[in-house]
Amino acid sequence: MLYLNQTELATQEDIDNDLIYWAKIFKATDWDELRKLCSESDTFREVAQVMYKSNVQSQEKTYMEAHEKYLLDKLSVDNALRKRDKEISLLTEEVTSLSNEVSSLTSANSSLNTENAKLLALLKQNGFSEEQIASYLAN
Repeated sequence: MLYLNQTELATQEDIDNDLIYWAKIFKATDWDELRKLCSESDTFREVAQVMYKSNVQSQEKTYMEAHEKYLLDKLSVDNALRKRDKEISLLTEEVTSLSNEVSSLTSANSSLNTENAKLLALLKQNGFSEEQIASYLAN
């Protein structure tokens, strides 16, 4: 057992188990002192926050809870925006790729139309009639 006013009597086991630190926390006389004591450790910082929250006025507690909710909501919105930005980036890449493919196919189609016109001209030069060419193209 450790007496809050007799911490100098603490054993090594008491020290190793942070009982001296706990005694200082419970002897703190104001929130600033408690905040300074707890600033060195996440565990004790959380203890100080719980102690503070349990002692604040109802309205202050409501404000703190609203602020915590705001932070969680903001994190959620930020995550959703990052996800949306990633999706937009992927869709932009896909649109670019498809646009390049359309351009390539348009160019290939233009080349085929030019070749077809040359072939028709050659067929006419070699005596094929319009009917023969039309019949061949229909098949």
